[in-house]
Amino acid sequence: MRIMRRMFRAIFTTASGLTQDKGATVQLEEMIRNILLVNMGDFEDYEENVPDHFHNSKWPNPRQRNNRPTGKDEALVWFMDFYQEDIAEQVDVRRLNKRNRFVRVKVRGKFRCHQCGKGWKSNMAWLSFDIKTQEVSRMYGQKCSNCKDFYSKPFPFFYSEHHWKFDGTTPWRDVVTKAIDFFVKKQSHSYDLNDQGDDVARDVEDDENWNTVIEDTGDGPHDTELCQMCQFLKRPCVRRRRNN
Repeated sequence: MRIMRRMFRAIFTTASGLTQDKGATVQLEEMIRNILLVNMGDFEDYEENVPDHFHNSKWPNPRQRNNRPTGKDEALVWFMDFYQEDIAEQVDVRRLNKRNRFVRVKVRGKFRCHQCGKGWKSNMAWLSFDIKTQEVSRMYGQKCSNCKDFYSKPFPFFYSEHHWKFDGTTPWRDVVTKAIDFFVKKQSHSYDLNDQGDDVARDVEDDENWNTVIEDTGDGPHDTELCQMCQFLKRPCVRRRRNN
């Protein structure tokens, strides 16, 4: 598995250096990442090894209380153990300090207003992971466009798309592996880990049509006034941070 990772990292480094198109670079990285996951499956099919109860549980597990973790997320613990050799190549998790132990992940989430009952989906739902404690440290909410009174947190997620109640949100399996992937990249890339926006910047696209309405897909519009992450960052979460 480590050999495959090194090979694809080398391919990406070489290929990305041949283009100045940021959009093409992002697409290339995603394509290589997907190929890597397929090839990793040829060597170690983790789906055959995950605990059976993962498929029937809702995530994060254990659930948060008052938007605070109540324990280590079982899936994050399991996948970090599964990829421990790859993680150890980049960092000693035990020695992580407060500056670089957190990573934020953008996912497709489902929300419902507890006041008026309106439901919606968004591709701009954000979760924060504490890799050192292996917890979901925070789930960022969104306000209802009708009530605009409070932030509703995302519905619990399903482990995979095969659950009989699957609602089209990002499978927790993908959420967790994405968080680990971003975390490893944070250790291997030479950018400022003190910048709170860095991990966000690497999970958004420079899409000129980000605010176009696409009905019933969760793609838009994204109202920054209703998004807790946008308010936290004091800028649209869908835009990369511009260097001064």
